[in-house]
Amino acid sequence: IDSTQAAVTLTNHLLEKSLKAVLIFNEPNNQNYTDISQIENHFENMNNLHGNKLLYETITACQAKKLISDEQAEKLNEYRQNLRNAFSHADSNKTFGETKKIVGIFNPFVHNEIQSKEVKVANFPFLQDTTQKQIADKECVTYFKYVDSVIKSITPNLFIK
Repeated sequence: IDSTQAAVTLTNHLLEKSLKAVLIFNEPNNQNYTDISQIENHFENMNNLHGNKLLYETITACQAKKLISDEQAEKLNEYRQNLRNAFSHADSNKTFGETKKIVGIFNPFVHNEIQSKEVKVANFPFLQDTTQKQIADKECVTYFKYVDSVIKSITPNLFIK
């Protein structure tokens, strides 16, 4: 794994953790707590409510509470499918889709020439590391910048009640 693949994975974590934290923080907490135990109890309840949600559910909840826009939710769900789920679950079909590369083979006992064929990367494990790195190289900065912009756009919405 190289730094761009690690960046995708860390951005996945940043996205999920930030959206869950925003949901937990956004829940009504306008009570006048008199001790730390009450505050702890409140946030324990909020963590139990939001902490185990799937990322899709978290995005949908943020969208429903108007913490993120419909466009942001749509784009985040695209990233969730194409980068987060594909990379985090090591799902070759999701990661590589219909991506194809040419593979060559030379066996002098069978043929006197190189045989080549275009094949799906998802079906050839020895092509996957390089191809995943290429995807990460292409997508990681854009992905991180988008997630960062969404997080920054949420902050003002937290204080509008």
